Amino acid sequence: MLPLDEMRDFFTAFAGRIARIEENTLSTGLEVHITPPEIRIIEKIGPDGSAKMSNIARALGVTLATLTVACDKLEKKELIERRRDPHDKRTVCIALTPRGLIAYHYHETFYRELIHVMFSGLSSEEQNTLLSGIRNLSQYLTQVEYDKRST
Repeated sequence: MLPLDEMRDFFTAFAGRIARIEENTLSTGLEVHITPPEIRIIEKIGPDGSAKMSNIARALGVTLATLTVACDKLEKKELIERRRDPHDKRTVCIALTPRGLIAYHYHETFYRELIHVMFSGLSSEEQNTLLSGIRNLSQYLTQVEYDKRST
């Protein structure tokens, strides 16, 4: 198989595989179904306290209304809780519950394992080359995304 074909096959399957494995790992460990968009919210909240819903929506590139619907589901699953900011009652903050923290750490462990597998057996020079390629790709995708939003 040619490198171009191998990379095309990889990109075609990669996102779907990651999402399915991630979803299965979290759902099995927590005995609750967590979708990829929901884990992205959990990831953005992070383990260290709470975050403003408007900041999370902005970071994810979604509307506040979309985030509100997702947070309704996460609250029902007892993964997050919402609170009014004591200093500004108009602001709603979201925080992970103990169960949400477990989901966060499952997710973190999952990605640490992926990164370990990706770098295992590579020299420092090869790791740096791989990271350089990933940075180039990330920069390209960011630019394409920005260009699409601008038009």
